[in-house]
Amino acid sequence: MVAQLCSKVGTGPAPKLTANGAGKPKRGKSFELKLVARNASRAVQLDQVKRLCAKKWSASRVHSTLVTEFGATAIPYRTVAWHCSRMARIAGGWKPNTRGKKTDETTASSVIELHIREPAISANEISRCLKVPQSSVRRYLKLAGAKYMRAQIVPHLLTAAQKQARVELCRGLLAHLRDKKRWPLTVTGDESLIELESSVPGIWVLPNEHQPVRQAKQMTTKKTLLSVFFSTSGFHSVHFFESGQTVNAEYCISCYADVSRSLGWRPFFIHLDNARAHYANPAKLWLQDHDVTVLQHPPYSPDLAPCDFWLFGFLKVGFRAGTLKLQSLCERQFLTYSTF
Repeated sequence: MVAQLCSKVGTGPAPKLTANGAGKPKRGKSFELKLVARNASRAVQLDQVKRLCAKKWSASRVHSTLVTEFGATAIPYRTVAWHCSRMARIAGGWKPNTRGKKTDETTASSVIELHIREPAISANEISRCLKVPQSSVRRYLKLAGAKYMRAQIVPHLLTAAQKQARVELCRGLLAHLRDKKRWPLTVTGDESLIELESSVPGIWVLPNEHQPVRQAKQMTTKKTLLSVFFSTSGFHSVHFFESGQTVNAEYCISCYADVSRSLGWRPFFIHLDNARAHYANPAKLWLQDHDVTVLQHPPYSPDLAPCDFWLFGFLKVGFRAGTLKLQSLCERQFLTYSTF
C-alpha cells in the first residue's frame, strides 16, 4: 500500500521500515567509517587543544593552529574557547585572551575607582558616566573579582513581650474575622512608594567588601506615593500623592472620610499599621466621633497587614516598575488593574 502511494505521488520507492516502524534508511559501511574517522580526528584535535592551552596559548592562536593543520575539518572556535576557559578555571589565576576582547587598563581602573567611590552605583550608570559599553563595565568588574549580589534582608528581632503581644493580637483578629457580618464593614489600608524608574535590585561587591545589609536608596530616583483603603466590597479610597504632599493627620482624616462616605456613613472597623500619622490625636478624635473601631496591629509585623504582604506586591508587578516614567501612566495602570 505504501509503495502504491509513493508511485502515485512520484516520490520514488517506499523507504524500508525498521523494527520500530520508522522509515529511516539504513546507513552503509562507508558512512560508518567516515563517522569513526571524524570522531578520531576530533579526539586528536581536543588533545592538542588541551596541550596548547596548558602552555597558556590564547584561544584564537590555538584555533588558527588547528585550521592550518586540519583544514576544513578543524573544530569550531567556540569549542576551542570553551576548553581554554575551562582549563583556565581549573588552573586558576590565568584567563585566556578571547577574540575581540581587549582590556583597557585606564578604563578598567576608572571603573573600579568609580565603584569604590559609589558602592551602590549600577553598571548602567557607570557606562553613562564613563561612556563605556555596559558589557565592558561588567567584564572589568568581574576581572577585578567583583560579584553581583542582592541586599540581604535582616529581620527585626522581637522581644518575648512583643512575641506574646503578637500572638494575642492575632487571636483577636481571627476571632473578629470569623464573624461574617463584620467582613463587609472591615476596612484596611496603607501607603507605599512606587518607583517610576528602574532601581538597582543588587550591587557589585568587591572581594574585600561584605554583602550589603540593605539596598541604598537614591534621592534622584523618581517615585510616587500611593494610598489605598479597601475591603471585601472593593476600593474605598485611592490616592496618588502630589509633589510635596506628605502623610499627616489631615490626610488620614480625608481618607477616613472617603471610606465612611462610600459605606454610607455607617460605623465600621479599620485595620491600620503602626504609622505615627494613623494614630495622631486629630485622627483618633475623628475616628471616635464617627464610631470607627480600630483593630490593633502587632509591632514589626508586615506579614499581618494585607496591604504589605498581598496588595502592593501584586500592584507593583502589574505596574512593571521601571517602565512607567510618568505618574499619569502609573495611575492609568492602577485603574486598569483594580477593575479585575
